Amino acid sequence: MDNAVIAEDIFSRTFYCLIWESSERQNDKEMMTNLEEDSLDLQTEYNGIQERYRINIEQLKEILNHKCEALSMLNRYEECNMTKETIAELDQTYECAYLQNQGFVFSVNKDYVNSIKYLDEAIRICPRDADAWFGKGFVLYRQGKVDEAINAYEEAIEIDPDNFMAWNNKGIALGGQRKYSESLECFETAIRINPESADVWYNKGIVLEKANRNSEASAAFAKAKEFAGL
Repeated sequence: MDNAVIAEDIFSRTFYCLIWESSERQNDKEMMTNLEEDSLDLQTEYNGIQERYRINIEQLKEILNHKCEALSMLNRYEECNMTKETIAELDQTYECAYLQNQGFVFSVNKDYVNSIKYLDEAIRICPRDADAWFGKGFVLYRQGKVDEAINAYEEAIEIDPDNFMAWNNKGIALGGQRKYSESLECFETAIRINPESADVWYNKGIVLEKANRNSEASAAFAKAKEFAGL
């Protein structure tokens, strides 16, 4: 009975730790998005964020290890093995996140060669990570490798069809190739997913303007201003 109580207590703490870790990671991603593009400030802030995320992962792994011990004491070996697999996945997730963030820092510093190197390694470790593919597409586009960028965005979309920013960026790339019909289809999909994105409405307006559909472009720009609060 005592072992069961211990196990249930560990399960409860694990659940709340998972929620907390997920929240912390989202906060960190938002902070990364809003960083100034000064390389020294960025690197300093990045290091702090990366260290906090590493600590979060280590704390979660410690709780999961205690959970596995409790499960073993209860002779629930199959569940213990599943917990060990979760711990291994956490290590993989952290490594992938680390590589992606390194790629992000290098891209901000316009070191695209190293950026792609880190993103490719992240994709090798986590080939089904939509964020890694999206990041690679972004860097390839900035290098002027538009076709490769589109392919990377398509990989991100295949993994996560609701990734509206991947649809948006694919639309931008196609618009730059004067493939206006395909581009607008991407923006329409992005808008269906997130109808209040000012960026998507603005980019749609740009392509409509290029396609000489000026009245529709004006309507799209009006939507962009509305959702941007202007």
